[in-house]
Amino acid sequence: MLLPAAWGDRRASKVKKPPETCNITVTVLKPDGTPLENAAVVFQPVKDNKPWGNMELRTKENGVANLNLIPVGQDLLLQVIADGYRTYGQIYKLPGATKHITVKLHYPTPEYSIYPKGSGAKPQ
Repeated sequence: MLLPAAWGDRRASKVKKPPETCNITVTVLKPDGTPLENAAVVFQPVKDNKPWGNMELRTKENGVANLNLIPVGQDLLLQVIADGYRTYGQIYKLPGATKHITVKLHYPTPEYSIYPKGSGAKPQ
């Protein structure tokens, strides 16, 4: 009768508690400050200066996306992608249990080219 109880204690001591995760709240705003619905928010944890894995969420009608999976102390590469706006990207540190990030998107800037207008033109 004592033997199974001793085995149970050994197994319990081998169970590793999962790391504490950071509750990340990202608010995406249009250039005029109103919330942007359905923007893609890409979360990529960074380890040894390299992103590993990713998760993409979409913002709700209030412009907010929440994630609670990345461990505290980890770096995070955050990208926001939305039609009609410049793509946003920034690395953030996650030192505590919560992180609030507000991203204000901008309209794209005009493209510049060394080529004259028209198809098949060579640079001048």
